[in-house]
Amino acid sequence: MSSGSLSPDTRNKMAELSATSSSSNDTYSPHVTSSKSASMSEHTEATKPLTKFHLFPKLAPELRAMIWSSAIGKPCSLHQFYIQSDQSVLEKTICVFRPTTSHPSHSIGRTCHVSREQTLALFPYCLHGKGDKVWRFGKLDTICILNGLVFNSLYTQIRDKYMSKTKLGVPRSWSWADNVRRLMLASHLLNLWNIVSGSVVLKEFHNLEELHFVMSYYRTYTLPTFSQQDLRKVVEWDTSRAMFFVDVAVVEACIAESGGNKNECIKAVNGVIKEICRALPESFKVLPINIFALKGWTRELKKYG
Repeated sequence: MSSGSLSPDTRNKMAELSATSSSSNDTYSPHVTSSKSASMSEHTEATKPLTKFHLFPKLAPELRAMIWSSAIGKPCSLHQFYIQSDQSVLEKTICVFRPTTSHPSHSIGRTCHVSREQTLALFPYCLHGKGDKVWRFGKLDTICILNGLVFNSLYTQIRDKYMSKTKLGVPRSWSWADNVRRLMLASHLLNLWNIVSGSVVLKEFHNLEELHFVMSYYRTYTLPTFSQQDLRKVVEWDTSRAMFFVDVAVVEACIAESGGNKNECIKAVNGVIKEICRALPESFKVLPINIFALKGWTRELKKYG
């Protein structure tokens, strides 16, 4: 039927219906767009990394403990300290420690009682700093004392000053040594021990399981701070054959990295081996003993002696 045959009333009704339909489409279109935008916004939020997990307190206690342990980390690392004298406590000389880096467990352990329990379980031992500062470590952690001369002289000072006042002859301020299983020192400290028989300080480490030395320059008892990746193990003690084994391949790799003379490198390493053989008591030669060199050590071989 053509529009010309429609009555005027019919044409008016069709026009009204058309206008209503058009208006209806215009009304619902924004809602469709808004729905799509909301969906895209939700997708964007879902892909962002989570910074909060509000359901954590509702997890099982065992699962929460596992998460805290994972966040704290496992003890099996190297911790570097400067040992210092502190005479501010009741006019007594005690030793305190200053770390070169902080450990994440120190802050995580203060979050709640569960995190503290996990921290104490993984890092049951501590070294005291000045004031109320405490630095925790575990059985598998290696404690590196960077300033070996102070380490040696401070022990002698404390021992001589308080020996008469303690039944065991060792002041409580040195009791931290009982908890250290792995100890690392500067190699030139061995030379000092040979001169003054100072290796008696090692006898305070009753539970020592490993002993490590880092090659240090002649008359240099203080090691520079370093990263664990900078260490190169050049010698290890073979307890089964009762002898030191020089890893020539590692020495040659050190030479390739920083330049040097192979014979001079081996000579420097053997010099440290001789110092160990002369300075260490026989009872310590049943322990795993390693000699390390810092990356780039072959640049200044003349300083070793």
